[in-house]
Amino acid sequence: MRPATMSELVVEGDVRLQLTDFFGGRQFQADRRSAQLDCLKEVGVGGGVADQGEGGSGAFFDVDFGAFGVLDLRDGDNYLRAGFYQSQVRYNSGMSLGFGIKGAELKRLTFFAGQLLESQIEFYVDAGLFTHIQKEVKLFNVEKGTIVFIGPVPVLFTGSIALYAGVNLDAGVTLYVDAGTAASYKAGIGFEFDGTTLRNISGFEEPKLSALPETPILNVDGFASVKGYIRPEIRVFGGLLVKALTGDIYMPMEVFGRAHVEGHTNPPCFQWGFDAGAKVTLQTEVQLFGFDLFDQTFVPVDENWPNLLGGSIGCKAAPVVKLKTSTESTATGLLIHLDASESYDPDGGPLRFLWDLYDDGKCRRDTGSDPRTTFFFNPASTPCLSATCEYVIRLRVMDDERTFTDRTTSFATIGTGSQVIRSKVRVP
Repeated sequence: MRPATMSELVVEGDVRLQLTDFFGGRQFQADRRSAQLDCLKEVGVGGGVADQGEGGSGAFFDVDFGAFGVLDLRDGDNYLRAGFYQSQVRYNSGMSLGFGIKGAELKRLTFFAGQLLESQIEFYVDAGLFTHIQKEVKLFNVEKGTIVFIGPVPVLFTGSIALYAGVNLDAGVTLYVDAGTAASYKAGIGFEFDGTTLRNISGFEEPKLSALPETPILNVDGFASVKGYIRPEIRVFGGLLVKALTGDIYMPMEVFGRAHVEGHTNPPCFQWGFDAGAKVTLQTEVQLFGFDLFDQTFVPVDENWPNLLGGSIGCKAAPVVKLKTSTESTATGLLIHLDASESYDPDGGPLRFLWDLYDDGKCRRDTGSDPRTTFFFNPASTPCLSATCEYVIRLRVMDDERTFTDRTTSFATIGTGSQVIRSKVRVP
């Protein structure tokens, strides 16, 4: 028996040699489309034919620099930072050679060599600038002293009145910029021969430059506060000339007004307001030869009136949800009363109430603008197979700007089987 030839074994075949990624990956692949299986037994190869055999596979050559900063400047509360959130370069080059045969005749020949280059860079700048300015002037100051004889004992009395005015300025702004780009480049040369015609399969893709998803980002967050005040001070002092016994009454006062604004651009929201306040402090002290006999401080007036005037522009406040629950046992289950009537929208809009009665992400009941509903819990439909089972009800309150707040309440059944022995309701 002579060995079988290739033309006898393979009627039609396709063989491809591919060298992918010159930095270390190689791939060999052979696809046998049809074979004359009868002769395999004669040459002792054995039964069964593998459709495809492969060696190792190629991979990208990656360089990932990760996140790192290139600038970090600080001066007190002020700062400037810049760097990269990510910086990645991917490179791949390869070559493939393939041919197809039928019998002893070459039916197809392909060759292709190419390169692929991809890069992703995300750069950020984070800066903050803050300032505090305080100026105060004394508008006037009056002092007067006199000696009064109480019997043969001279007593010194002094009094002073001072008036101060000042202004405090606090301001700050933070700036955050995030920009990311992705670039890619592909090019290759090659040809394909089908036995009669030679076809050029070379290709060149122009470099592409695009923004990374969710970039760029720009956010400016700032605040400013200007406080103006007047501060009168009254002081009365009395004592013996030898300072054996002295008494001191000191009363500083302050009346102020403050205008403030704060906001951010992502999402746009700015709030402003005007505050006012007044404070009176009374400090009394009596000393004998430098030792305190009486030393007390009183604050008879300390009033603050925040946001006497105020407002907002572009701000969307989420609803404030207040949920009350009560339960009522019946012969067949548990009746749960849910009441969210004290909920409100800080923006003053209407509310919509959506109830997820099993906390499974599905809205089982939409009561519209009605904040009350009743839920009947049948323990037979959800048997409690352990000592204690807890069930959660979720309420979603949505305003007319589609901003929402979720609130949950839970109740527990204690017992076994489907019988409810005791239930309790908790509102977190």
